[in-house]
Amino acid sequence: MIKRTPICLVALLAVSLGSYLFAHDERTVTEEMKVNLVELEVRAHTLGGKSLYGLNATDFVVKENGRVQAIDSFEEVDLNALNAAERDARRKRTMILLDFKNTQYEVMRTSFEHLRNYITMYDHGNSDFGLAVNADGIIEFLPFTANREHFLEAVDMAESYYRKSRYKSYTSIRQGRNFGHGYGPFGVPGFGPSGHYRSSHHLTQDYYRRELEILGQFVNYLGVWSGEKNLVLVSNPWDLHISDDNEGSSNDPAVLSMKDIQTTALYNKVTVNVISLDRHVDMTSARYVVRQAPRVLDRTAEVASSTAGSFYHANRAGLAKVLEQTVDELTHYYRIRYYSNQAGDRYRRIQVVAKGVNRVATHFSGYYPKGTGIVPANVNGSAEMEQGQWTLSTGTDWMAWTHSGWKKKRANYAISHRVYGVSGELLAERVRSGELKVRKRKGSYDYPQLLQEVRFDLGEGHEPARIETTVVDLTSGERLVLSKDLDRDNLG
Repeated sequence: MIKRTPICLVALLAVSLGSYLFAHDERTVTEEMKVNLVELEVRAHTLGGKSLYGLNATDFVVKENGRVQAIDSFEEVDLNALNAAERDARRKRTMILLDFKNTQYEVMRTSFEHLRNYITMYDHGNSDFGLAVNADGIIEFLPFTANREHFLEAVDMAESYYRKSRYKSYTSIRQGRNFGHGYGPFGVPGFGPSGHYRSSHHLTQDYYRRELEILGQFVNYLGVWSGEKNLVLVSNPWDLHISDDNEGSSNDPAVLSMKDIQTTALYNKVTVNVISLDRHVDMTSARYVVRQAPRVLDRTAEVASSTAGSFYHANRAGLAKVLEQTVDELTHYYRIRYYSNQAGDRYRRIQVVAKGVNRVATHFSGYYPKGTGIVPANVNGSAEMEQGQWTLSTGTDWMAWTHSGWKKKRANYAISHRVYGVSGELLAERVRSGELKVRKRKGSYDYPQLLQEVRFDLGEGHEPARIETTVVDLTSGERLVLSKDLDRDNLG
């Protein structure tokens, strides 16, 4: 039994839906058995941010669609306590996203030096790092890498871009400092001193909804990578006003809502962790609890809560120290596995609670899709391997094309190519993203064909057994998976 302390539980889910074949001998009919294994990564902490460790399986209760599930396996994992080989086997990937677009100049300009200090002073080497910025759209300066020198070079490039491109004049610096930070009722930005709405586009609800769509597309892009991915968003509070309960209720695949971000993030093993550089007047030190207006909400905190991520403020401690705390929290968790007894439901609602706790501040309660994809694409595609060159060809009419008025305009996609060895190990991986445009001719749309050629050079000592390609529509999360068994001769 644990103390009756308000705690916050977040869980990262990974569902393995597999078909296992058992054959006794050549004359026996093969029997197929479907196993529905659910894996949770649970982190518990108090409202003040203190993590709770040393718990056991009897302290937790897992419910799926309201029914209690029997915990079959429980493990407390601390990557920092493992040896080097075990740490490499469970190595995580962390993408740092600097939000140039929604922060003031004086709070963002010092972040670059803090990132350098983190790498040189606080980094434990348990994660691969990448770097991206949100300017006019998200720009990826560096994909995931274990090379810290390359990461420091990417920080230098991001700082140069920030100072020369976005803040190259005194006028733009003043605009960055004063852009959209008037406070009205409850200190909510978007209202002037008299309570009248300000006309700046930076403060409208549609503006932040578009920012969420951009963030959701980047979450889908990270989900294409293999393994567990963690996104760390360094920003200011987003959209502190009454939340939109009807957002995404129509389930339009062309509209990327908060629920879509939650579903695709958990399905693809992505957490969104937020480091807020500027504490708002209505926010207490207890995570993202709002003091005066209970329905005034920071949308970045909502994303963190919905995707099993953490949320911290960096105005008292430096960004480097808070980043260390965030990364360390991601390396210490409880792993819970159980075999689900639910069947016939497209979405599952999973809750994790702790026994002996009267009040739970927040817990994971999300919808998680069954099957091999978010919404498996009903489309034909082809992929062939010849002399070491992997050629992909697929139609694009299944993607969620964005509209410009009544015309369909463009679609964003990501493609991952993975080569696996004979024992199932990942030998090579390549991830790319891009944009497609469509034209309307004689009353119908002429959708382009997506073609891509990739060449792998695995070197000596590797025996490839299978290659797999996944095409993901970054707006709807819909995916197309193509795989092919191959031998060494096919790679040239």
